[in-house]
Amino acid sequence: MGAMNEFQFGNYRVHFDADQTRAAHADMQGGGAERCICAECKNFSTQKPVRYPDDFLSLLRRLGIDPDREVEVFGFPATDPRVVNYFGWFYFVGSVDPDESSSPPYSRAPTKFRYYLVNGPAFRVPQFGSGPVSRVEFECLDLPWVDEGN
Repeated sequence: MGAMNEFQFGNYRVHFDADQTRAAHADMQGGGAERCICAECKNFSTQKPVRYPDDFLSLLRRLGIDPDREVEVFGFPATDPRVVNYFGWFYFVGSVDPDESSSPPYSRAPTKFRYYLVNGPAFRVPQFGSGPVSRVEFECLDLPWVDEGN
């Protein structure tokens, strides 16, 4: 068991255990895209490792999150039919204490890609047990439609 650490992210205080998060991710059998049979998830999976923005990858690494172990991902058609717009999230062991007067700290990247922290899980994932679990959600990740089988 690792130690609980903390840092400030925007107006949020993040408490996390990177060692426990890494252990939980190591026990997962792939990410959410690999457990799904839909065409959008197959397309996402074929593009791993996904090229997330550097600041997003830095946050995932700091929290102990494996960027290939998203808990959930889903896609919607973008305005360009050769692109799929993805949304999803990752889990980490820990909690997020927001300043109730603030909005979520979105990425300031010069793209439409955004991410933010949410206290608590969206649904139970056995590898994360019953302790405190929070998530890093992302939205507007445009990826090309490349899976030939779709």
